Amino acid sequence: MSGAAGKRIFSGLAALWLGAAPLWAADSVFISVTRTDESMDRLPSNISVVTKEEIAQSGAKTLAEVLETQPAMDVNKTGSLGTFSTLRMRGVPASSQVQVLVDDRPLGGTSLQFIDLSQIPVENIERIEIVRGASSVLYGANTIGGVVHVITKRHTASKTESYVGVEGGSFRTQVYRAGLGMNKRGFDANVDASRYWTDGFQKNADADNIGVSGNGGYTFKNGARIALDAGHSNHEVGDPQGTLVSPSEWDGSRERDAANTKARTEQDINSGRLQLALPLGAVGHLQSIFYGSDQDYRTFPDRWTEKADFDQNNRVVGNDTRFFLPVGFLAGASYQRDRQESESVYSARTAHHVVDWAVYAQQRLTVGRLDLIPAARWDQNGNFGNIVNPRFTAVFRVTDGWDLSANAARSFRAPSFLELFYEGTSFTGNKDLRPETGWTYDVGVRYRRPESAVVRVTGFYTRIRERIAATSKTYENLPQAELAGAEFEAEGRFGPFTKRVNYTYQRAVGNSAGSTRFKPLTLTPRHAANLQLIWAMKRGWSLANGVRFVDRQFQNATDFVGGVSSPRHIVLPSYTLWNVRLTKRLLGAELFFAVENITNKHYAEAVGSYSDPVTFDSTSTLFPQPGRTLRGGIVIRFLD
Repeated sequence: MSGAAGKRIFSGLAALWLGAAPLWAADSVFISVTRTDESMDRLPSNISVVTKEEIAQSGAKTLAEVLETQPAMDVNKTGSLGTFSTLRMRGVPASSQVQVLVDDRPLGGTSLQFIDLSQIPVENIERIEIVRGASSVLYGANTIGGVVHVITKRHTASKTESYVGVEGGSFRTQVYRAGLGMNKRGFDANVDASRYWTDGFQKNADADNIGVSGNGGYTFKNGARIALDAGHSNHEVGDPQGTLVSPSEWDGSRERDAANTKARTEQDINSGRLQLALPLGAVGHLQSIFYGSDQDYRTFPDRWTEKADFDQNNRVVGNDTRFFLPVGFLAGASYQRDRQESESVYSARTAHHVVDWAVYAQQRLTVGRLDLIPAARWDQNGNFGNIVNPRFTAVFRVTDGWDLSANAARSFRAPSFLELFYEGTSFTGNKDLRPETGWTYDVGVRYRRPESAVVRVTGFYTRIRERIAATSKTYENLPQAELAGAEFEAEGRFGPFTKRVNYTYQRAVGNSAGSTRFKPLTLTPRHAANLQLIWAMKRGWSLANGVRFVDRQFQNATDFVGGVSSPRHIVLPSYTLWNVRLTKRLLGAELFFAVENITNKHYAEAVGSYSDPVTFDSTSTLFPQPGRTLRGGIVIRFLD
């Protein structure tokens, strides 16, 4: 078969699936690959965007629920709403190898690496930009798997807008939300607030979350801008630590029994960011961002105890300043300081900090239909010293509708405070740890019908060296890992139907501290797929169907009972979920009713452990997910 014939067949199949109504705009911009506003058709294929409209259609309440339907995302949730949720991308061994940012502000520090996606509400999100693959060249540490960049709402409309909403659902779940946006004479402001309560699926899984975030700024007539945003969240949740009931006995009721019926956790997070933008005429423009966050994390043995058995405070402060030239050149410098204090009933209070400095540069070069984007970054870390991470990106526009792209990039993960400074009686941290490093290569093809539809296919390979692993006495840079796979995305409209589909194949293998043999990495499904079909009916009705398939996963665990060590191979079976959401728009109101997990599938996404407080015996547990659940509510919007 000739290349032209193959292209015609692929184009025909794409058109048959995607239809012909407008969806993909050629002038759509994407920030996170180059940290500049770029047309998406001039960037590689390893990117995705989730808009606020797509978030609303999905009915997601937290960032974790949004991301689990995107390609190459492994979200491990420990229960229903409010429970701890982590993210890995492209099968990386740990969530600490993925960086999450909100408006260019990293949620985790260089060495803190503590990000709970369940604590990030979606009310104030404008869009989410996802870059899959090595991203240290512009974002520094902990980006071997990629970057998730949450961009919050900024009110640009001339009219003042506000909304209120209320929602109720299974397990006595209640959700309340409100927001206000205004723009007057150069000033703009936006505030969003939410609160939810739930009893949770398991016993001792109740949650109470309050979140408030806002931003405001002033734009001068010459284009200069000063903006400030701030956020606060308070979260209290039970900690059931999974269930000891065998999966063979799960029936929608028995797995609700908790391994721990008393333990609790609390979090308080405060964050802020100051942004300064200054146009410099023909020279270019300058942007500087100052940011900081303060997190208190506490655990309690039960709800009646006022003194925490573990108390930790994490603080991050930093700055990133960038200078842009009209010729496509970007130069930047960053500073970040992480500090952690912690104490427990077993150890005295300790405090540690790590400082990271960096400079980076990037140049866009265009030769006909070929775009080349070389870049490099140098980091100086107070713990391990210097590290350099380059990246080379190429995008070739074969035709107006066909693009080919390739990336080669080096990235790293810094050692965490736990791995560096942990102090125990028989096990300690290692202050001499080196960073984990990895080279990532990906190639992709994108087919786009102007103002019609888009298909992206990307193949990737990552080799991670000097992974940090625990030995019998400390942490060492010993194992390695290999990640390989392919990602497929397609979206488009056909008449009243909007279709989005993605599929991921990922092969993740690695060795352990005690063996050179490569084996499949834990909790990494080989196959995963998502389909969303939205039917926009007449008179303001719409029906959204979402189907998600996740292949089986496993984890090797070790139980310690009666002083005897017993290795266990835990398999999490494949599962398919089907969610439906019916929406009715009536004037300024939107009413909805949703059924999630219609087929009442019993499944788990994560593995944990329970330690008996008396005998100290440790037993592996599973975190069951809820079966069929119901939700309904209303959101009312007002215009001034």
